Amino acid sequence: MEKILITGGSGFIGSHLSEFLLGRNYKPIIFDTKTIPSNGIECYIGDITKKDSLKEISEVDGIVHLCAISRVKDAFDNPAHCMDINLMGTVNVLEFARTSEKKPWILLGSTNEPPKNIYGVSKHLAELCAEIYSREYNLNISALRFSTVYGSSRDNQDKLIPRWIENAKSGKEIIIDNPARQFDFIYINDVIEGIFTGINYAKYGRPFEAIPICTRVPTNLGELAKIIVEEAQSSSKIISKDAHQEYFIQPNPEKARLLGFEAKTSIRKGIRRLLSVESLNYVES
Repeated sequence: MEKILITGGSGFIGSHLSEFLLGRNYKPIIFDTKTIPSNGIECYIGDITKKDSLKEISEVDGIVHLCAISRVKDAFDNPAHCMDINLMGTVNVLEFARTSEKKPWILLGSTNEPPKNIYGVSKHLAELCAEIYSREYNLNISALRFSTVYGSSRDNQDKLIPRWIENAKSGKEIIIDNPARQFDFIYINDVIEGIFTGINYAKYGRPFEAIPICTRVPTNLGELAKIIVEEAQSSSKIISKDAHQEYFIQPNPEKARLLGFEAKTSIRKGIRRLLSVESLNYVES
């Protein structure tokens, strides 16, 4: 049975991934600052910024590195902490792999955010380190650049989609600063499938790649608010403020096709699922 270390394994994406792998004859091992109900999953608590934080973990076959500051606002509020976790935490994972006898493959959770703010810079530098380790130490490493992930009650409830859904359920106004601003929203089930295809990709000694995990279908905030209000059958009013077009950076379509991965869930279908109580606490197989 293949052993896979998931750093950040108690977080939004990591917790769903660990359950997904557990049902597919893999042995997930969680490393995080906190633990979740284990379901028999081996868990380690630690600080990824500490040099020897992973030393208690025995040999693994692969690593999915998801431990990170994952929001632009959090990075802006505490830039040094962001760099510690996103950059030095990644270096510690790379060192763990480099000094391991098994030389496990690594999938690095990353972003399509350009390096124009602290968050984007931290993830960009982490990717550069991973690429150098891959080349210099002959490690199988790739980065998965996630677009904007949503779709579960485990997500941070002060993020945009959970907040707007709560407003719609309560009949409160939904206020949009810029309805023309676009995002690539991707449903959690699709992200997990993308990571799973990435695992199969990372095993086979390919050169380092930074691969988008996205739908390649941008949605502007005005459209998103309308979908949420319609699917919630809400009386909420949508109030739009300043509307101006922002340049949307479309992920490289050729890189996006490297895994043979295609997102299956439209934004409307994903919002509909999220509004359904039955779908809030699990990821479909």
